[in-house]
Amino acid sequence: MAKRAEAASHSHRIYEEREEKLVSSKDSKQFRRLSRFLKPCAPNSTKAVTPSNAPLLSDLFPHTLQQWPSTVLFPGWKKPRKKWEEWIDRLAGKYCTIWNQAGICDAIMSSKFEVKFNKDLVLTLAEYWSPESNTFVFEWGEATVTLEDVMVLGGFSVLGRSVTRPVNGVLLGTVEEMENKKLELQRTPAKKAYHFNWMAHFMKLQNYKYEHVAFLSLWLARFVFPCLPEESLGKHVFPIAVLLSQGTKVALAPAILAGLYRDLSVLKSQVFKGEEIISVSSPFQLLQLWALERFSGVVKSPPKRLEPGEPRAARWSKVNGGISLPYVRREVNLAENFQPRPYAAEMTNWRHGSYYRAEKVVFYDKTTDQNLLSIVKCLCCAELVGVDGCKEKYLPHRVAMQFGIDQDLPGDPAECSG
Repeated sequence: MAKRAEAASHSHRIYEEREEKLVSSKDSKQFRRLSRFLKPCAPNSTKAVTPSNAPLLSDLFPHTLQQWPSTVLFPGWKKPRKKWEEWIDRLAGKYCTIWNQAGICDAIMSSKFEVKFNKDLVLTLAEYWSPESNTFVFEWGEATVTLEDVMVLGGFSVLGRSVTRPVNGVLLGTVEEMENKKLELQRTPAKKAYHFNWMAHFMKLQNYKYEHVAFLSLWLARFVFPCLPEESLGKHVFPIAVLLSQGTKVALAPAILAGLYRDLSVLKSQVFKGEEIISVSSPFQLLQLWALERFSGVVKSPPKRLEPGEPRAARWSKVNGGISLPYVRREVNLAENFQPRPYAAEMTNWRHGSYYRAEKVVFYDKTTDQNLLSIVKCLCCAELVGVDGCKEKYLPHRVAMQFGIDQDLPGDPAECSG
């Protein structure tokens, strides 16, 4: 009963209800009704936390710009190798139950599909990035990648153990085993534990006790927390892989989003400094998936039909872009192109959460349901911590309409208590 009461009070802390005069986003007509707003809400316009006055890249670049002055590299954008799909299929039958328990089954399956890189789309979004609020500030308002997006599009859990929490006890021995295997590969002519030779090494071993941990280590290093030097396996993934191999749920989504926010801000900062070559290692395919889901018209090819059991990302596998910078700028700045609730819409072979009703999030006062607790987590202001310890502000109250909630004047995030 204590847990149920805690969940109930938590859900009421993150929003407030009141009758309010609202303005329709479609035709600007005013009407009154009982409304729900994400906290913190500003009591009046003078206390509202408005978007920063700091210039955006879109203020620096002319709208007719065809090519960025800086060369931007995205080493974290990985394609699935043929052998990788083979390794997934080989282990899925044995470990799928554990993957579901750890909340990573969809995320692993998503890594089998190739999201074709559309650089103009990603760079256009970066032109509107505001590091002060971690939102895109378009001509019509703010939007951003939320924890919900990372959870739905990437298949990553928002609940569970922090990625920065160390392992202990007998699990340390498994971490040391992976570290020793990395040293073993570094003594080969390749000199490094590259993704390809790591995969080849473990796939040819027969009945190796820690093959599952080795597999998860590569998955994390290649598709979740990629690092430099490119194609090299970092030690930072081993403790997380060990936990996931035991079926322990780890909160991957907050750490991934922290890294993406950070790299978008780094990208903006380095362009302003006039850097000629910029490299950002986060999995920016999540940003592209977010844009494909939310902006109608940014690609000319339609999404694919989901087959039974496929993750959401599969609908965009190998979909071609065929667009240019000026074209994308025009499309993202048309308010009618933005889809605030894509995941609530009915779709063949897609099962959205039970908390979606008529494109709105429905709150239940008493619940310990993991899916509902996940969406509550997505609605709370927070400090996101990345796998490398970076810290980023998460401010969902600034983009409440992305959760099917009415948008109020955003208040001071220091008042968040969720």
